[in-house]
Amino acid sequence: ELLEEFEEHAVLKQLCAICVRVADLPLSAPLAKLLTGAELLLSRAQMWEELAARHVSIYDRLKPIELLIKRWRTIELKSWPSLLDTREAAAARRAAKWWLH
Repeated sequence: ELLEEFEEHAVLKQLCAICVRVADLPLSAPLAKLLTGAELLLSRAQMWEELAARHVSIYDRLKPIELLIKRWRTIELKSWPSLLDTREAAAARRAAKWWLH
């Protein structure tokens, strides 16, 4: 709708391009890649909000994206301890073969 009304607006074109790129990612894509796309989408959408008049606001549509990003970041942060433990165990196994018995 907005793109039809403001077809030459650079921010809206960027929003559409980001949406297409994120939608084209395979389901097996890493969460970090999807998260980067969602954050970029949110950033550009907030840029639109700063420039747009109230009658063309997309503010209500931003909240679900913000919540999704927050949830994904929480998952990422909660996974760090186990990731670090796994990496430490792998490093210890590699180092063990060099240890003199």
